[in-house]
Amino acid sequence: MDLKLGKLTRQDLGQMQMYVNFFDRFQRAEHDAKTIGIVLCSEKNDAMVKITLPEDDEHVLAARYQMYLPTEKELRANSPASAGRRRAWSDWRQRHERPTTLKSRRDPVP
Repeated sequence: MDLKLGKLTRQDLGQMQMYVNFFDRFQRAEHDAKTIGIVLCSEKNDAMVKITLPEDDEHVLAARYQMYLPTEKELRANSPASAGRRRAWSDWRQRHERPTTLKSRRDPVP
């Protein structure tokens, strides 16, 4: 595991890939699972990670960490359950709301 204080670079990923490859080739016993390298950083560019690492590579992982815990409000706003509820409510409204039209005062009220 590698903890980076700044932005993740392709050099960081290459270095971790080298460590993982070295350990797998020269240190890991045959009965051991493949080595996993984890790089934590304060800023991460997903496109750079995708381009730098091979598509089928599941042995080097990069993730962004936060310096402070989020507030309860931030957690609720970003939770998958919250996003699902917002989508469900939006879908329901689109299916069930009638278009609003302005009626003249002479139109009978239904």
